[in-house]
Formats: sequence, structure tokens, C-alpha cells
Amino acid sequence: MLGCCYRTPKTVRPRSAHWTLAPLCLVVFCLTAIVVYCWGEEIRGHGSAAAKHTATAYVVARAAKGGENENRIPFAATDDDPRRAEAAANAQADNYMKDQRAEWQRRATAAYRQAHQAAEQARVAQAQSEDRLEAFHRQTAGTAVKPQPSPRQANSSSPAMIDNPKWLDLNRRLGELQQRRDALLVDRTPAHPAVEDVAVRIGELKQQLAALPRQIAGTVPAKPETLALSPAKNAPVTADSPARRGTEKLSDLQAAVERSRLVCRQAEAVEKRALRDGQTAGPQYTVVYARIAENAAPADADWQRLMYTTLAAGLLMAFGAGFLAAGANIRPPVASVAEVQAAAGVPVMATIVATSRLPDPLCLRRRQARLRRCLLAAGLLLMAACPAATVWGLL
Repeated sequence: MLGCCYRTPKTVRPRSAHWTLAPLCLVVFCLTAIVVYCWGEEIRGHGSAAAKHTATAYVVARAAKGGENENRIPFAATDDDPRRAEAAANAQADNYMKDQRAEWQRRATAAYRQAHQAAEQARVAQAQSEDRLEAFHRQTAGTAVKPQPSPRQANSSSPAMIDNPKWLDLNRRLGELQQRRDALLVDRTPAHPAVEDVAVRIGELKQQLAALPRQIAGTVPAKPETLALSPAKNAPVTADSPARRGTEKLSDLQAAVERSRLVCRQAEAVEKRALRDGQTAGPQYTVVYARIAENAAPADADWQRLMYTTLAAGLLMAFGAGFLAAGANIRPPVASVAEVQAAAGVPVMATIVATSRLPDPLCLRRRQARLRRCLLAAGLLLMAACPAATVWGLL
């Protein structure tokens, strides 16, 4: 169709402006690249000015037995100020060493307290078993049958002197208590309650010994062939006789005393070992104080990242502007005489029939309208993605 428009500069089908897209895209690319590059250089400058410093301190833990095996535990701190980084790393190492020492001391104290309680219980059990044995000795000494004097002894004017059984029993008990006191003084002071208790009992026995005579008047025991009464004939020892029961009880009490003494010695050995381990054993901790190192910034990697970000941002903005311009330059063709007359502003005088087949104006218009909308949407999306890519690449 051709319209007669001799009074207006408008044309129904304007010339295409695609030749202006390349310079527009190039200008947009250059401007975007310059802006992104300048911003990235500013960020790199701030990052290099605020260099980070890392200080690392070590806690070296060595075993108590065999100091060859050691464990190095690092503590690191990072800060802009090297002094603050060094102080933070050293403080972490010192606190860790103090906590480990306190934990070890707590465990050693608990172990010694448990061993001490077990040893005290063993001493009490030993003292009780010894007291039962001593009570049995006193009971048997008090109820023992006195020997009958022989006619020869009865007629003699000067009775023989014999050792006092009570004095001998007290002297034996005194010796046992003195041995026990010497054993306690190995790892205890004289002011310890157990030592003081044994010392009081020793003093009482010495007073009792001083009040008793060592020898008393008695009769000389008759020879076996002169005894009037034979134990085999007159006092047979049976399983139910008092003598047999007394002998068995004495054996049981003596065995109980020996067992209690053995248990007491073992408990005291465990107590000594726990005390020695709590004072000398345990891991040894030393601190290797911090050394400061400046973190080297990866300049080459940052520069490459800046270049890639600048190129990506420029291409996104250039293609977005190009798509917008291309979409804006699309003008759908006219599809009727009324549109030509409205566009030209003058009446249409005549129409010329085309000799060749032309595409349907309505279909062509709809297709170009869809293309225009797609180009405009793609351009807007690319231009919106440009700032997001820039921020992600630089920050």
C-alpha cells in the first residue's frame, strides 16, 4: 500500500535503526566497565590497608613418665592490631594450661581422699581385731585354773619366783603398739590423730606395767612323771571340750588379726602411692608464646576476580541496552487503509494492487509485537542482573 502524503514529513514505514545498536552497546559496555573497575579498585585498596595479623601460641603437654611423648595444642587469634592478636592467643593458651592443671589436681585429690578413707577403715578394723584378741587373752588369763602345788612344794619353806603372766601380756601388747607407732610415723607426723591415739595407749600400758611386779611367787611345775593327774586320763580333749573351743577361737582371732594387718598394709601402701602421685605425677604443661604473622593478601587472585567481574558486568549491561533498543525500534506494520490514513494525517486517494503475494499483515504484526515484548523483557532482566553480578563478584 502506498499513501499520498505530500504535506507531512511522516512516513508509514520508517527506516530501520539497527545500525545504531553496535555503537550504543559499545558505549554502554565501556561506561559500565569503568564504573565497576573503579569501584573494585577502591574495595581492594581498603582491603589491603586493613591487613590482618595472626598470632599462634602452643601449649606443650608432656607425660609425667617418659617426657619424650609430647602433644602440641595450637591457639590462634586474628586481628588488625598485631598486639591484640598476640595477647588473645597467649591468654587462650594460659587459660587452657590453668584449667588442665586444676582438673589434674582435682582428680589427684579425689583419689587420695578415697585411698585415705580406705586406709582409715583398715586401721580401725585392725585395731578392733587386736582389741578382740587382747580381750580374749585377758579372759583366758583370768579364768585359767591355778596349778595345785605338789606336796614337795607345799612343804617347802621358800616358794620359787616366776614371771608375772599379766606383766608378760602387757609387755607383749606394749611392743606391738610401739611397732605400730613406728609404722605410722613413716608417713605421718606425731600430731596425727592415729599416732596420738597409739601414743596414749602406750602411755597407759607403761603405767600398768609400772604398777605390776615382773615376778611373783609361785610353785615349780611338777615333772610329767610326778603329776598326780594325767590330762590323758582325767581331762580328755574332745571336739566339744572347752579347751578345744578356746584353742579354735584363739586361732580364729589370730588369723583375723593377721588378715587385718595385711589389709591395713595394702591400704596404707595405696594411700602413700596416691599421695606421691598427687604431689609429683601428672602431665607437665609449658606454653610457647605467640608468634605474629601477617596474612598475605592474594593480590593476583583479587585482580583476576576484578577483571572477570568488570567484563561480566559490562557485557550484561551492553546486551541489556542492546535488547532494549532493538525492542524499542520495532514498529509493527500497518494492516489497513485506516491505519495508513491515521499515520499519514491525509486522506488516501488510491491503492495499488501488488503483483506478488504479500504476508498477512495481521499475523506479521502479532509476531513482531511478541518479539518486541521479548526483547524488552530480556533487556530489563540483563540490566537488572548487572548490579547483582557486580556486588557478588566484588564483595
